[in-house]
Parts: sequence; structure tokens; C-alpha cells
Amino acid sequence: MSRTYRLAVIGCGSIAEIAHFPSIQRTPQAELTACCDTDAGRARSAADRWGAKAWYTDHREMFRTCELDAVIIASPNNVHRNQAVAAAKAGVHVIVEKPLAVTNTEAWDIVRVCRQHNVKLMVGCDRRFWTHNQWAKQLVEEGVIGRVLMARASLHEHWHLYQNHVAKTDFRLRADVAGAKNAGMRVAWVRRPAGQTVNRSIEGEPEPLAHEPDYEIETLELLLDILDLR
Repeated sequence: MSRTYRLAVIGCGSIAEIAHFPSIQRTPQAELTACCDTDAGRARSAADRWGAKAWYTDHREMFRTCELDAVIIASPNNVHRNQAVAAAKAGVHVIVEKPLAVTNTEAWDIVRVCRQHNVKLMVGCDRRFWTHNQWAKQLVEEGVIGRVLMARASLHEHWHLYQNHVAKTDFRLRADVAGAKNAGMRVAWVRRPAGQTVNRSIEGEPEPLAHEPDYEIETLELLLDILDLR
């Protein structure tokens, strides 16, 4: 019989509202056990709206007092490292919104501690599921366009559309908080030859041609599939 996984979300901002909370709600094997945000009103509101059993303003207290299988970290990028490390030390599997961290050192800290505590780590690179990105990777892997010497990625959406109408905070405008963006990460994934992924639990292998409404659902279900491999 399939089990139900107890999930928490850290960061109750726009991406959690758009993607993570709805994905958990629509996934039969997932249960929203807790949510956490430094803004108490936002954490309480998210818990009420999405049916979380508890809400917190301190992720450390959440890991101490709440029984969890996995956590989705959707907070500002400069706190990913501390939150992911705390989750790993609590024995909680981790999915982190892109980018994994704001520095290479912080990223490897997360990987190292997750390995030490034998927990799964996954970066939420949902755009790998987008049809045109799947096609681009297929063309590269099959050699249709020849050897790739240079690549460029662009998103045809004005920056202020999201920031002015969707985002709940301004952290994406601050380089010291936001760090890297995901276009370069996506180019690196497209260019990487098949078979060079580090580990399924870290890199992920999405099914080709996922349908648009299910991108985030596919990402969450991949995490749950990985947990079933323990």
C-alpha cells in the first residue's frame, strides 16, 4: 500500500502559493503537515488556506517539534543553506527551490551534510519539464545540431511582470540575497551529455513532454518516487 508523506514548506511567498501548496494538495501521497515563514501572518494565512496542521516562524523549532518526511525550501536564496542543513540534521529529506545556494561553498555544505545524514537532496528545476527545454536537450543528445560550443538562454517575460504583480517580497532584486538565476543552470543541463548526471536523487530525470499544468506536480512526484527508493 502506498504511504503518505508528511511535507513542510519553508517560505510562504509567491512560488509556494503558485506551485508548491497546490502541488501538495493535488498529490494523493503528500500531506501538508506544516508551513513556516518569518512573517507570522503569512505563515498563519497559508496554514489556514492550504490545511497545514501547524505553522511556524522558526524552521529550527519546526524541525524539533514536527514529524516530517521531507521539506520544500522556497525561501529567499541566501537562507537556503542554513535551512537545508537544519533539515538534513533532523533527518528530513530536502527539495530546494533554484538556485541551491548563493555561493559554491554554501551549495557544497548542503550536499555534504545531506550525505552525512543519508537524506535525499533535490533542486526544484521544474523548467526542465517544459516541452521546449525537453526538445532542446533531445536535439543536443541526438547530435542533430552538432557539437555545442556556446549556448544562450532567455525568458520572454518582462522582469517587472512577476516582481510587480506576483512576488510578495523584493528579495529577487537584491544580488546579495538572490544570487544566481536559473537560465544558466538550464543551459548547463541541456548541454550535459546523457549519462553524466551525478545521481537521480540530486539531478532528477523528468519524463519527456510533460504537460504544462503538471510541471510542478511532476517535480513533487519525482521527489516522492525518490523517497520510495530508500
